Amino acid sequence: MSDSGGDGSGDGRDVDDVTAIVDTVETVTRNKVPAGFVRERLLYGCRRVERLADDEPLVAAEYLEAMERLVEAT
Repeated sequence: MSDSGGDGSGDGRDVDDVTAIVDTVETVTRNKVPAGFVRERLLYGCRRVERLADDEPLVAAEYLEAMERLVEAT
């Protein structure tokens, strides 16, 4: 999730960016998505991304992509 060229210099900013985006997704999901399967999956994905962003950025990215596919399919 970093465009730092592998030196790690951008990692903190990237994780902060992801955290801010996930916070926004979580807020919108809670306020705009009706209760049900999609809402629960999106909220679950947000929690997982927050936990994984620092140590497992590729796994976190997979969660984000899965969430995007879920939204596109609905």
